[in-house]
Amino acid sequence: MLLKPMGLNHVSGLGTDYGSCKKTKPKAQKMKSYDSFADWKADQSSSAQTLIQALRKVVNSCDLKLTEAFKWAGGCWVNKDNLPIVYI
Repeated sequence: MLLKPMGLNHVSGLGTDYGSCKKTKPKAQKMKSYDSFADWKADQSSSAQTLIQALRKVVNSCDLKLTEAFKWAGGCWVNKDNLPIVYI
């Protein structure tokens, strides 16, 4: 009796019908938008708000003349040229 070697498709039970194994691309979630740093901070968890407040104290104590802003889905401090210097 001759044994015929079977490929991986037969072992896994998939056969040769690859059409049924199509991967679907997950839908991209719409990024939230906020009008201000304060609005963004208010939407964070209470533990995150505590950390944000502590970081806010550190940044403001450095006298770097930075402004709070919301960019790229996160809070940040920007310089006079509107470039992020500290990003959360």
